[in-house]
Amino acid sequence: MKRLKSSQGFNLIEVVLALGITSFAIMSVMGLMVFGVKTNQESEKMTEASNIGSFLTAVRKVSPTNNLSSTFPRFPLPEINQEKANYVQASMKILEGVYLDESGLKVSKEKATYGFLYNISTNDSSNLYLMLYWPAQGSVLTAAGKYEMVTQIAFH
Repeated sequence: MKRLKSSQGFNLIEVVLALGITSFAIMSVMGLMVFGVKTNQESEKMTEASNIGSFLTAVRKVSPTNNLSSTFPRFPLPEINQEKANYVQASMKILEGVYLDESGLKVSKEKATYGFLYNISTNDSSNLYLMLYWPAQGSVLTAAGKYEMVTQIAFH
């Protein structure tokens, strides 16, 4: 009687090849996950900065000429006074040492999440330019991320 050869298992070459393909696929997915986590963190910072910028401009639009320091002592934007037409020249006013936390209020540099720059030019209405950059401990030139916005505030 002739005996048939059974092929019930895998040989060593097939196992090594399958492990190589699987490890390549897993390493590719892990590389994408690292990229995805970094992108997600950057997106969270950008969203937070956008919310802070919207908050600051909304408060200033509601009361453009009021000094908020008595009720809101850590509010970073000054009052906008129509008589001060030359309040800020065309170039950006860089405020040394103005740093914001996650809620958009002034804090010390050590506790800060964002650095803060602004420019206000006044005529019949006021053009307001804001820039938040992070990390706050760096400079605007070496920032990992920036959020900029421009809006107009009309006087009542």
